[in-house]
Amino acid sequence: MRDDPSPNRPSNDDLHRQHHACMAIPEALQRCVASRGDGDPTWRRAADALIAELCLALVQHFADEVRSELFVDLPRARPWDAARLARLAAEHPVILAGFADLRRELADLADASAESRWIARLRAAIATLRRHEAEETEIMLIAGWDDLGGSG
Repeated sequence: MRDDPSPNRPSNDDLHRQHHACMAIPEALQRCVASRGDGDPTWRRAADALIAELCLALVQHFADEVRSELFVDLPRARPWDAARLARLAAEHPVILAGFADLRRELADLADASAESRWIARLRAAIATLRRHEAEETEIMLIAGWDDLGGSG
């Protein structure tokens, strides 16, 4: 894999920076949720702001990814990865919708039980995002390794 983007494509370095920024926000979200106090709603405002920030970051990151070498060139160069990459691209709107739903529902949590269910869903959404990003990273690393002659 090369890092010589066309003017309309993000560089691999740009994607790498975006990835790290996108993955730092869920960490902050988990700290926010873990530090909530009984009956203290202030954590909800912080969680709302973090989810909004995450959604904005993911919109940009996902839009850049689908224009990148990962989704444009690799499926042609590595046809054995094409179906996996198509599945990952199809996950982008699903992941975004999941976080948007969580943000909408945050304001309406009626009791501790609803809050616990919401937090469990948040953790599941974060786990899905982590798995998704790890899978994309794995494909890029293996493709780069193969480009360097490490596959055989």
